[in-house]
Amino acid sequence: MFLHEEVHAMRISICEVDAVTTVVLKGALVDPGPVAELHLTIDELLAAGRKRLAIDTRLLSVIDTVGMAEIFDTTRRARKVGVEVMLITRAMIDGREFKRVLKLDVHIESCETEEVGIAAVNRRRRKNDTNRD
Repeated sequence: MFLHEEVHAMRISICEVDAVTTVVLKGALVDPGPVAELHLTIDELLAAGRKRLAIDTRLLSVIDTVGMAEIFDTTRRARKVGVEVMLITRAMIDGREFKRVLKLDVHIESCETEEVGIAAVNRRRRKNDTNRD
């Protein structure tokens, strides 16, 4: 009898557009390895002073409950240091696939495109900066 251990791999890539750092996840966001890798990546981005993060989950083949918990923990850790976080997901509407951007905050704000989501975060940032004056 052979024991088969399923190996889950995830690849992380990072890009920056309009002052929003996007963390693109591809593969499987599962416990323990990939979740720990995402945690370390987010820690490095926060330590580097990033102020707006987007987590792009559209290329994930699987995500377990620990992976989802890590995404929400990322939001909590980021908010503690004044960083805004968005979640980019796929949505199926009438058999067509759309990109959905969720702003993870006290409530979840949904935008249909990445561009609309980034614009919403930038508008909110400018409004908050104005209110501080």
